[in-house]
Amino acid sequence: MVAAVRQLCDEAPRRGPFVQLQPRTRHGVPGIAVAVSPREWAPSLLRHVMRHGGALVRARPMGMGEALDEDYVVLVCEDTTSFLTRELVERLHERGRMVLGLHDPRDAAGRRRLLALDVDGILETIAQPSRILEHVRLLVTLVPDALPIEWA
Repeated sequence: MVAAVRQLCDEAPRRGPFVQLQPRTRHGVPGIAVAVSPREWAPSLLRHVMRHGGALVRARPMGMGEALDEDYVVLVCEDTTSFLTRELVERLHERGRMVLGLHDPRDAAGRRRLLALDVDGILETIAQPSRILEHVRLLVTLVPDALPIEWA
């Protein structure tokens, strides 16, 4: 199963075991934070979740403080997110949270930056919202004791 997640998430760097995570889910649907972004993937993802479900948008962080204070399982952001730093990723990992990073497919530097930050999964910003949510659900399956995810 881990091999399938790695294949789907491109190059998801592997870390040690997650710390005790109390899954932030409701009815088996993961809580996510979607970083504010001017790119189309963010409003597209929000519209998709509103119409079809598949996740609970728990936060729209605009800074590190909001990203750390809110209660969710996966932060969805992009390589150009201003507050996405190695420190943030490490602190989220300490809290048992994961980071799914998106990058412009024409920008190899964005992908390299996400890899260097040790995010848990990487997708291109042109990914359909359903594919982004599929990756969120796959990342959540890596968390010990996570609740089974029901498709909405």
